Amino acid sequence: MRKRDREAAPTDTAKPVCKYEPYCYRSSEEHLARFSHPSRDAPASPARPIVTRTRSASPVRGASPGRSFQSASPAASSSTAVPGPPEPRVSPLSGLPDAVYEMPHPTEDLNIVLTLARKLKPDHPLTAFHPIVLVGPFMLLLAREGDVSGSPSAVFGSDVAKWTHFRFRLDPPELQTIAVKVGEGGAPTAHYCFHRDDPAALPTMVVSGCGHSDSPKFAIESPSFAQLLSLLQPQHAEALGCQRHYDRAAFQKRRSKLCVAATYSSLGVCVPYNKKTELGYREMHMEADDLYKALTDINTARCTKAQKAQFDDQLRMNDISNDECDFGLGLQLGLEMFSFAGTKRRNEVTHQCVRVLDMAYMLLGRDLFRHILACHAAENWFTPSLERTRRELEAIIAI
Repeated sequence: MRKRDREAAPTDTAKPVCKYEPYCYRSSEEHLARFSHPSRDAPASPARPIVTRTRSASPVRGASPGRSFQSASPAASSSTAVPGPPEPRVSPLSGLPDAVYEMPHPTEDLNIVLTLARKLKPDHPLTAFHPIVLVGPFMLLLAREGDVSGSPSAVFGSDVAKWTHFRFRLDPPELQTIAVKVGEGGAPTAHYCFHRDDPAALPTMVVSGCGHSDSPKFAIESPSFAQLLSLLQPQHAEALGCQRHYDRAAFQKRRSKLCVAATYSSLGVCVPYNKKTELGYREMHMEADDLYKALTDINTARCTKAQKAQFDDQLRMNDISNDECDFGLGLQLGLEMFSFAGTKRRNEVTHQCVRVLDMAYMLLGRDLFRHILACHAAENWFTPSLERTRRELEAIIAI
């Protein structure tokens, strides 16, 4: 029990308001008996919804029909308390991205950025931080509140479009684009994404990637988007409540300690792993450099028989590791192949990537990532997404 819960209960009938209201997700009887929660008691302010959706039929090939998945609240996915807001910046629609995307979002982070964007450019908040354009959950909130023409359904159009919205060709399912940097001629030069290790958990970090679609490398930036904006545009640091100077190297080091393995994309792999029994992950049979060279040569049809045999060996080792509950290897191998996915539908790397990664997500219970992978494979891998992204950016800027 935490220190604040061991404090004596109030003697008068009026209970003090919880310091984390309206962000408190604690439901223990002891906590509710000591503190009041107006947002829960008021009928007009329901608690953040927990959305369950069951797919009777998959919209694209590769998704799993009949499987249901649920987006858990931040309390269920994280053991740390969500900090309370320093001032009332909360939108009544703060739970909307959770309901639409079916996974939790950092509500305070979104609202801090959106509040400042409205102050800087009330007529067009999405472009308030030009050349950075806000997309994704920001568009969703503004569309619902009437600041952007349309509705949540009009923002995306379809389920597949929702999951491929500003998703570049080599963005893995763990990434969700929230902002795009626009260069000369309206072409994207960089994009910024929330990264989740598990779809039921809050984002672990914000990462940046190149604007063009064929770069699998990402940079780990910060724990929140507000902090990243403070680094990119220091003049807004005070308004965003963040430091102008941030130890990015220390944050990257903490992230690397959480990962069981590194990947070519620099994002790493995080899976449940028991160090005592060594259950949950095992190292790859191939050396990383050999795997990268083999994947590159397979894509360019220069693969030797020895390389192909070694790659097939690694695939068999992955199947064995799945049988022995070392699911982390499959996730690592799948993400490595994802970084080298080809643009042809019958490409060997692309085919094996979908098979291995889909199996890894299923075994790890990350079903929403399976669906995102299926949508991405059907839409983004085999069609030029850069021109589409340019058109989407032009549409936003022209609003």
